[in-house]
Amino acid sequence: MKLGIIKRAGGLRHAVIVQWDSVTPLALDISKAAASMGDQWLSGLIMQGIIESGDKALNHIHRLMEWSTHHQNTEWVEPASFAAWDIPLPARSIICAGRNFGRHKQESLDYWKTQGATGIHFEFPSAFIKLAHTLVPHQARVARPEDVHAFDYEVEAVAILGKNCFRVSEEHALQHVFGYTVFNDLSAHEWQLKEMRNQMITMGENFSGLWSDRSLDCDG
Repeated sequence: MKLGIIKRAGGLRHAVIVQWDSVTPLALDISKAAASMGDQWLSGLIMQGIIESGDKALNHIHRLMEWSTHHQNTEWVEPASFAAWDIPLPARSIICAGRNFGRHKQESLDYWKTQGATGIHFEFPSAFIKLAHTLVPHQARVARPEDVHAFDYEVEAVAILGKNCFRVSEEHALQHVFGYTVFNDLSAHEWQLKEMRNQMITMGENFSGLWSDRSLDCDG
């Protein structure tokens, strides 16, 4: 199941991607279709409410998708490729894991060795922050800062937490994950490398509008 937010007449609409045949994915307007089906609870939910309701909301959406296979209407469905996407979640800061796979860890180590750094704590989590104002939607165009020529990009896997948590054990961590999405992490590489020499990363990862995202992928 893929959830997202699309721009339609009358404002932003919460949508689920459906595929009634093997060719054309469709964006189904959850609120309008649910209201037509008679599911007033689901029709009144926004994305945050869907996330906080977890499996209950996903079960309602599954029923809606099944119902909509027999009740297709242009008022609540359109080809996903025609949809104008907005960011799928309320914009908030994002905590990013650095050095999160072997080759990147080695690349980082090689770089710091050339800087004369020693005693790097790879056993301790490395993280940096993406600020909310840098988020842009799926298929958005982004502007390269005029003094940046090494405009770097990385595909990132993102976990969406469905409820508040703190000091959760590894054993129970996935119980707090609502779904997953994919991000394109764009970086102003010249700025980033200069910051890394000062033992920090902020501006190189946070030019306005440097993130782009896709829809939210949910288990259910």
